Amino acid sequence: MKPELVAVNGVYDFRLLGISALLAILMQYAAFEVVERARATLGLTRRGWILVGGTAVGIGLSAAPDCGIFALRLPVPVRYHYPTLLLSLLLGILSGVGGVFAAIREYKGIIQMG
Repeated sequence: MKPELVAVNGVYDFRLLGISALLAILMQYAAFEVVERARATLGLTRRGWILVGGTAVGIGLSAAPDCGIFALRLPVPVRYHYPTLLLSLLLGILSGVGGVFAAIREYKGIIQMG
């Protein structure tokens, strides 16, 4: 039998899977709260809510799937490439900030633009 065709059985740590699900739910709640607070403010305070709130949302966005991945226990040693994890964290933060910014913008349809 070829060694690359051997199946490896893994076991999930259900506590970490539960934490992953809880992180995903709390991240969505935090996003809604941040958008509400950012819409209620103006100027530098609004920018602060966008940056800090978007960063928190991005960390949650990156942490929930990573926690789910860490929950899988394999019988072989597993190493993680930390620069890739940091890149995914940075991308999560950028998309969190962008999502909060897009959600607080005033929407003007075609009729209102004229």
